[in-house]
Amino acid sequence: MTSENVDNVEIVVVGDGGVGKSCLTLRFVCDEFREEYNPTLEEAFRTQTVIDKKACQIDIVDTAGQEEFQVLRDTHLTVGDGFLIVYSITNQNSFQFVSKLRGQIHRARSSEDVPFVLVGNKSDLEDSRDVSTEDGKQLAKDWGNVKFFETSAKTGKNTKEAFQECVKEIRKHRQPKNEKKDSTKTDNDINDSNCHSSCCSSSSSPSSHPTPPCPFYSIFRL
Repeated sequence: MTSENVDNVEIVVVGDGGVGKSCLTLRFVCDEFREEYNPTLEEAFRTQTVIDKKACQIDIVDTAGQEEFQVLRDTHLTVGDGFLIVYSITNQNSFQFVSKLRGQIHRARSSEDVPFVLVGNKSDLEDSRDVSTEDGKQLAKDWGNVKFFETSAKTGKNTKEAFQECVKEIRKHRQPKNEKKDSTKTDNDINDSNCHSSCCSSSSSPSSHPTPPCPFYSIFRL
């Protein structure tokens, strides 16, 4: 893929602590689940794929969810091209937190015209569900009919689809307004290439659990 023919997008993954943002990102980048993965203050990954028959290089910034890291997280709110806003279906508080995050993004951008995808993660934990699917759908509707997915980083359910949809929303956002009306992309148009990924940057505290090597990316800790 030549650089002239590749879309470059940055997706920022935000959500409360413990909702599975890091595991969701690793599932998309490496197609694997790590039960004991230790999240860091911030990590960034890069992957290349093909979506709607067009090559795309995706930088994914996986942010810390805890309030004490808000300043670090906020540095990405003004530069991200699109956002995956994640809650856990097992945690009502994390569901309430996503609306606060959305407001922070709007204030940081001084605009409400921002590509979002709403994600309810941990759908494999149905017996522990604390947020109904209907509540997730209603919130997405209240946000202006943004795309909504219930995902499982553990099983891989809807993980790829959520990230791909975010790329598609970013592309729509970049189109001139008169072209947006003519856009007729469908999920059936998705054509993925093999992902060859690398971590483009990472800022983190030292981890007591070293991340095992992944054939699709490498991590550089600053």
